[in-house]
Amino acid sequence: MLIYKEPAYWKMMAATVVIVGMSVWAFSLQAQQLLPPSTFISETNTFGMLGLAPGQVARLSVLNPGSDNAPASTQFSCAAELAFLDSQGTIIKSVTSQLGAGKATYADLDRNEISPASDRVQIRATVRALPAPTAASSEGVPACTLIPTLEVFDKGTGKTAFILTQPSMVPPSPFATRAARSYRPQ
Repeated sequence: MLIYKEPAYWKMMAATVVIVGMSVWAFSLQAQQLLPPSTFISETNTFGMLGLAPGQVARLSVLNPGSDNAPASTQFSCAAELAFLDSQGTIIKSVTSQLGAGKATYADLDRNEISPASDRVQIRATVRALPAPTAASSEGVPACTLIPTLEVFDKGTGKTAFILTQPSMVPPSPFATRAARSYRPQ
């Protein structure tokens, strides 16, 4: 048995489908909205907690390997922020360095630089890539790949106690505002 509906009903149904479709389309565009090229979402790589005893030094190294497939003139330089934090997340020491393609840098944290009252302290290290300004403008360039390592060695002998090579990436919080997650060079 077929039920007949008035033409006004079908017009209302068509309008509803169009409105729902446009809403879905607009939402998907907003969700896929690209950031302007000058905006750079910074991601942090962090190593887990480790103990540093008297006479030991923690060395956080980072390499910008560049690309084997690109000419040297098109290779990106980037700034790397290297930081050591205590168990409460407080920055103990932080260094920012400019790295050209194929270049490396490091930051050392001597155990004596941390509260001398205790024997052993827990620390962690983080590396964050920052965009490097181009020569032509203050706009940031795309992110480059950074390869970090964390080494602990004996200050007296220089002998390596251990080396960590697998940091974990900490993405920006999905609840943070775009302005809080992005970095724009001044």
